[in-house]
Amino acid sequence: MTEAGRAVLQMARHALGVKHVRAGHFVDNPASGRVLTKLGFRPTGAVVPRHSRARDAEVPCAVFELDLDEGRMCDVKMAA
Repeated sequence: MTEAGRAVLQMARHALGVKHVRAGHFVDNPASGRVLTKLGFRPTGAVVPRHSRARDAEVPCAVFELDLDEGRMCDVKMAA
């Protein structure tokens, strides 16, 4: 998942000119938070309700941000 995320972030930065990305994960899924951290995202400390289609309910979501101009994207090796 980290490789795919990095590829999307590189495309967003270089092809689309995106400078800032906000993402989140449901707080009961810390593995997704680890993926965001590996990609260089920083937690904002905010937790907001987001709708989960699978649960058909509002679920707490931890918010992360990444400034693509800072060059904080991690160096994840791409599979050949």
